[in-house]
Amino acid sequence: MSDEPHARRIDHDPSDVEVPHRQPGHLSGRALVTNDDGIDSPGLLCLARAVRRAGLAPLVVAPDRNVSGAGTGIGQLDVHEGVAFRTVEREGMDAHALAGPPGLAVLSAALGAFGDAPDLVVSGINAGANTGHSVIHSGTVGAALTGRTFGCSGLAVSLAPPRDDEPWRWDTAEEVAGEMCRWIIRLGRDDVVLNVNVPSVPTAAIRGFRWTELEAFGHIRVASADHAGRRVEFGVHGDVEDRSPTSDHRLLADGWVTVTALTTVAQAQPLGPDLPAFVTH
Repeated sequence: MSDEPHARRIDHDPSDVEVPHRQPGHLSGRALVTNDDGIDSPGLLCLARAVRRAGLAPLVVAPDRNVSGAGTGIGQLDVHEGVAFRTVEREGMDAHALAGPPGLAVLSAALGAFGDAPDLVVSGINAGANTGHSVIHSGTVGAALTGRTFGCSGLAVSLAPPRDDEPWRWDTAEEVAGEMCRWIIRLGRDDVVLNVNVPSVPTAAIRGFRWTELEAFGHIRVASADHAGRRVEFGVHGDVEDRSPTSDHRLLADGWVTVTALTTVAQAQPLGPDLPAFVTH
């Protein structure tokens, strides 16, 4: 294993690389493990352990810093300059810290930068829930969605904040992540994207797993401009009881592991037979 202080760069000529091709419907057992909280997040190591115990070979490629809120973005990418990364050891595993968001980690791994392309993208374990339609902004969820565009199933796992002064239950989220990985393996499909949220409680206190729908609203519900201070300020509006009883936000608060099936970018039907004529005179 290696612990390299000097950054390397992904800067080879793409024309010289044979891009690995996955066999549709076949899971070879390699899983990309990434996140948006950064290479030093405790959730990343928990997720790598869960993947390994599920019988998969973890490939750990994560941002070199916290880039929460990155969505599916890959950042400002200069294909001529490449992207710096460094390799560190985590519990006997090589982990690659990439100077870019999780979407770029997925793209890099899927195109063969770190060996054979993964069959599964597993993202998290995020420090904080990802519920509602605001998941579109989540780098954790964005990584799973990006994996789907490369023919991989994707799993995003997030841990809700603990209540009061209780500790973060990374152990519970790790157990849930492993169980969901095994479930996807048994399913035997390569077109699945799941968003999973875990209550921060002991495993014995989990009420079970529930299919859920996305809450109609995100966590942030209010925005106002402070012109004197030249700041836009945000706030939370509404109680848990105001949420839909079948939503991910509500059921997570009620002690369930919430599982929401997502889709990636899809093309819509044309909106009409004729587009405007181009006026040249």
